[in-house]
Amino acid sequence: MKVHTHQTKEQYCCNMNRQNVIVVIAPTLEVWGNFKKLCEAKGFDILPYHSLKSKPFPIIHNDWIIHKVPFL
Repeated sequence: MKVHTHQTKEQYCCNMNRQNVIVVIAPTLEVWGNFKKLCEAKGFDILPYHSLKSKPFPIIHNDWIIHKVPFL
């Protein structure tokens, strides 16, 4: 993430216009802003990012259901 010298990281993130979020329905309901970070946090053996990124949403992988929904 590139932060200009006159902006803090928090100011930069607040100016970002998010269009979609990733909703994961698994043992619990989780909402993520980034699909790759979701896969990294859960482990590539559970959610293999490179295999899943090319599939259309909703993605069903093992017991996980992953939706891409508009952020309102």
